[in-house]
Amino acid sequence: MLNAPSKMSVSNHLRQGRMLLHKVVILGDGGVGKTAITNQFVVQYFVEIYDPTGGEDYRKQTVVDGTPCMVEVLDTAGQDEYVALRDLWIREGDAFLLVFSITSRNSFTNVRKYYQQIQNIKKSKVPLILVGNKCDLSSTDREVSNEEAETLAKELNSTFIETSAKTTHNIDETFHNLIRLHREHKAEKEQKAAEAATAEAQTKGASQTDSSGVKKTGWRKRLSGFIKSLDKNKGG
Repeated sequence: MLNAPSKMSVSNHLRQGRMLLHKVVILGDGGVGKTAITNQFVVQYFVEIYDPTGGEDYRKQTVVDGTPCMVEVLDTAGQDEYVALRDLWIREGDAFLLVFSITSRNSFTNVRKYYQQIQNIKKSKVPLILVGNKCDLSSTDREVSNEEAETLAKELNSTFIETSAKTTHNIDETFHNLIRLHREHKAEKEQKAAEAATAEAQTKGASQTDSSGVKKTGWRKRLSGFIKSLDKNKGG
């Protein structure tokens, strides 16, 4: 269940005259439909013929939960010769779609490889959705069950959704859900940073108070000693 996006963070960006930018990276084997998914979301267009991509990026303005935003989609190459480039793509990304074809057991197995590559670079939890594409095809073509995909999604601390780039089934929903996840993630990071800054300020304030107190105590002791010495001299 996705929580409501951070309205405070969004409104701050709107007041500053700019929309939030979500950099979405799509990862998966060649032929699973990454480009077809991207094209349907960005330009509502489906190409039947498979044409391997070397990595292309697109931008689209959209509205999610009443809030306008800009989505930058990086459609990555799934071929092994692009492994080094994939590191760069992942480093640039904010949120990720891990795509496999429900008609390809091998593409499903390789999802873990892409996930591990993300973890090796990001070193922490990232907004992520597992996508099983080509759900429009006949059930006799299916090689990966819904239950298997759900289990893997839990393992990856993610959610799972089935799509069809051909019929547009769940295409917009997938991107919108990922944007919501990124908003949550960004809001959590901002909140933790604010809490850390507050704690640091409080620690510094307490340290300065203690230091001031020590100085006052020393000054008072010296004054008290001076007065006592005067009294002794008078008495003498």
